[in-house]
Amino acid sequence: MAEPPSKSQINEIPDSLEDHDPIRIDQKGRIILPNGQRYLIKHICLGGKHYTLDHPFTDEQLRAIKKVITSTFTPSFQEEISHLNEVKKLTISQATNAAKPPLVEIKVTHSDGETTTYEAQLSLLHSLSHMTRIFEDLQKPADRYITDTHEMKDNQKVSYSFSEKLTRESTLLESLAFHRAMIAQITEWGNRNTPELIYHQEQIRLIQSYLKLNKQKDWLPSPYFRQVLNQQEKIDYVTASKHCIAAPVNMRYHDLSIKGQRQVGFYQVGVFSDMRNGWYSLKDLKTIKETQIIDGKLFKSIDPYIRKKKFGKSLTDKQVQSAQAARGHLVRIQTELKSNKTSALDEMIAERRRFLQTQMVQLVAAQARMNPDLIENGQFNLIHLCWLNHTLKSLDPSGWMHDERVEMEDMAEIFKEFNGKKLIFDGSGPRLDKDTIFLPLQEGIDNKTAITLNTFFFSTTVQGHKKNDKEQAAINLENLQAVKAKFPHFFQGTDLEARLQPNKPSNYTLAEDLMYLFLKKFAVSGGCLSAKDRTGFVTARIIQRYIADYMMTKVSTYKNNFKRKLLSETGVTLTNIRENTPDFDGIKVDVRSDLPGLNPYDKLKIVTKQITSTIQMTIPNGQFQKEERKLDKHKFHLLEIERELANHESYDREV
Repeated sequence: MAEPPSKSQINEIPDSLEDHDPIRIDQKGRIILPNGQRYLIKHICLGGKHYTLDHPFTDEQLRAIKKVITSTFTPSFQEEISHLNEVKKLTISQATNAAKPPLVEIKVTHSDGETTTYEAQLSLLHSLSHMTRIFEDLQKPADRYITDTHEMKDNQKVSYSFSEKLTRESTLLESLAFHRAMIAQITEWGNRNTPELIYHQEQIRLIQSYLKLNKQKDWLPSPYFRQVLNQQEKIDYVTASKHCIAAPVNMRYHDLSIKGQRQVGFYQVGVFSDMRNGWYSLKDLKTIKETQIIDGKLFKSIDPYIRKKKFGKSLTDKQVQSAQAARGHLVRIQTELKSNKTSALDEMIAERRRFLQTQMVQLVAAQARMNPDLIENGQFNLIHLCWLNHTLKSLDPSGWMHDERVEMEDMAEIFKEFNGKKLIFDGSGPRLDKDTIFLPLQEGIDNKTAITLNTFFFSTTVQGHKKNDKEQAAINLENLQAVKAKFPHFFQGTDLEARLQPNKPSNYTLAEDLMYLFLKKFAVSGGCLSAKDRTGFVTARIIQRYIADYMMTKVSTYKNNFKRKLLSETGVTLTNIRENTPDFDGIKVDVRSDLPGLNPYDKLKIVTKQITSTIQMTIPNGQFQKEERKLDKHKFHLLEIERELANHESYDREV
């Protein structure tokens, strides 16, 4: 057997993968040890998380894998397994009798299915979390990054280069890890055939099917649910809706850095809801449970759709089926309530809660991974800023009820339920056990210490309806008091507390100011329905404010850079939009809203792009007639802007 690698060899990973390297990996992921044998390791499990090595790797990825494997295969371990010809699976986890890493337990699954367990000392890396993170990055395709550069000059003409990056999360792979961990937890308790176990098993089946059909696309774009329903043309709505995957939509980490130092970072993600039933929220169901009464407004919102026509328009079969199913659930609940029973209601609450928890755990895990510096004094503060219009409601031809009041309340309620839960970074997660969330090991955090999670949720309608009222106002008041109770002086020196009061204006400016303030202390996420248009505008403003802060000037100083980047074909905003909705090339913001940083001419460019994209999208499919109403709406916007331009004596045409 060849001499084992020395410590210097391990630390000095060469730039090229040459034949004389102590440990080699070929382009197919086969690991070659010094004994010359090829170990066909196609599957690796690190700290409870599963990864598949089944695709060609770049040299950079190969060097990263090699560093992990070299660090794991200590000389003594190499000697022990030198007689093996093939390794089917390698499982690396913290040894059960170890006080802390880097003592690990390594299980080698041979080609015949037999398993041998070894205990080894990691020779280079100091924690499984570091190894896990490397493999997480390897599993994500290179196109998950959207990058842009901001070249700025100060008053002295000194140049600065800011790097902006939008990193797409592999939410389906993360969901698989969660469901597998939950199944292991449930079966360990001895439970079989419970609704919870069946839910996780079915979700794994749906995700694996989606990955296979979509060529391993490991994330969900914003039109996903409508596409699922439309693909099931000959199936009724209820059956088709069962194909829905519970995973965050279009979840991305957005950050700005200069000279390698991150200036700001946050997540943007589509709303957490249960799209299978968009007629009422988790909050609605819990209110029924508390009061034992079904609010008549729920029936009134459904009944008009039970008929084949509404407002003189014919409805699709799926639209009617969706309404009938939603009403049927309420009737069943109402019947049971008369007999002082709640089994149907309890079942609906549990089912909807599971759907939301699956999405929420993933956000918590991601925020903890990206913001370990914000875990202080045993506390982790998480906040989400929602940019939905709580008065917007429409029944899609697919049967999906898109009610942004319901979606807002779903997400607000799951944030409320997660407040006060404990986080334990023991490497066994992500999984949820009652009031404890178990997560992957985190470097610098003791794996036995429980961290308290504090969650907050604010909603700002940025377009359409322009008032902080109704359900939105109630959510904001409740969370405003919660923030003040935890951080009494947080809003001092700002006018935001006054602006969050009921019936005050709600707009893009408020959304921007809130996010800018909360980023100073919280792990922040923000999003609208799909985290691309409304979200793209708010986050583009935040990026510009942080550039201005670094340059020690007003954000208006770089107004032309903001407009140029927002509307740039290669910028992060439009690239994100195109990845989600390739058929529509333009930012769908309402130009009648306050759009800080834009003048009437800029709005004209946006609405012109909207019209052009709509025409290009509809003509090839012969659907121009169906889209005339949309075009008329855009033309109305255009006429309004033209009138505004006519009354505008001067405006900056530079973009």
